[in-house]
Amino acid sequence: MTTPALATQLRRILKKAPISLYQTHTLDGHELNVGIRGVERRALVDLADVRGRRVLDLGCATGAESLWAAEMGATHVLGIDVGVDQIEVFQWLRLAWCAKKPTNVECLRWDLRFGLPPDLVEFDTVFAFAIAQHIGYLEVWQQVSAARVAYVEGGTDCPFTEASLSTNGWTATLIGRTPCNRARPGLERPLFRLVRL
Repeated sequence: MTTPALATQLRRILKKAPISLYQTHTLDGHELNVGIRGVERRALVDLADVRGRRVLDLGCATGAESLWAAEMGATHVLGIDVGVDQIEVFQWLRLAWCAKKPTNVECLRWDLRFGLPPDLVEFDTVFAFAIAQHIGYLEVWQQVSAARVAYVEGGTDCPFTEASLSTNGWTATLIGRTPCNRARPGLERPLFRLVRL
């Protein structure tokens, strides 16, 4: 069980964030803030793909899904995002988190439109939530050579289908649709689970 002090510290960091929070952060299943996006996609993630796994979170923003993966038992998590403010907030959250819950969580600022950064360690599972439309639907998860599973969420205009994603040694399954955001009810994003053959 997490200490109330950690929840208080994380809430304080989120409240002082210099940006509008896109993500909803949680701790022990309780919301710490109300972001533009909710946490519905987490219910669609198979926890066997997270527990004891190395998780790469592409387009991590302020790290809500990265920290959730760590809380769910990932052994190593790396979040990557291009946003300066997003990574700064994630860094503050990460430092507070790791002081109370020793976990191997890291974050890195990088523009995924140019592919993955060089010299990445190996990862088992890739999260590509709400990033695909921002990088021109570049299938960057295919560059993660050790990954066995990838979760790919498209935008509301997503051209992805099970057939189009089932290429280059991957098989894709549409596992659900997630709300676009709380401000635009009714719009949904497709979420796919890809497994490397």
